[in-house]
Amino acid sequence: MVLLKFAFQLFNSMKRFALIFSLFCLPFFLGAQTLEFNQAIYIKLTGTLSSTTGTVLATQNSTVPAGKVWKVVSSNGQVQGNPGTLDGPSCTTSWVMVKMDGVGLSFTSDASSENYNPSLPVWLPPGNVTFTLEGDQTCTTAQGFNGYVSIIEFNVVP
Repeated sequence: MVLLKFAFQLFNSMKRFALIFSLFCLPFFLGAQTLEFNQAIYIKLTGTLSSTTGTVLATQNSTVPAGKVWKVVSSNGQVQGNPGTLDGPSCTTSWVMVKMDGVGLSFTSDASSENYNPSLPVWLPPGNVTFTLEGDQTCTTAQGFNGYVSIIEFNVVP
């Protein structure tokens, strides 16, 4: 009889624990959100630099819509000219940088054949964002600069 009474008390204690656990933890599980692929976004930045000083060549203002997040996965820039090289015709030095809200996403220089992407990927919440293409060159003729930002857009699903 004592064993039965102990089992009954233990069962009631477990029910109370399960109820309290559910009341406190269930909101965390119900509040969890998932991401669902929506689309791939390609932002192209193009500009021409005719002087030999670094300057903003192109600006693209964008908005991450409400209920969505962006994952910036790739970014790069290059000087138009000889395919496969950073230097265009008649250039001795060149560099290109793609920035997001003033922070560098990628940097490419003729001093190094490598592309430097220090901070990718970057997740962006809903709101405004500005992408810029900056460059510098020592060339005898004006050169065109290209840059891009590759983004994956997700729907936030409750």
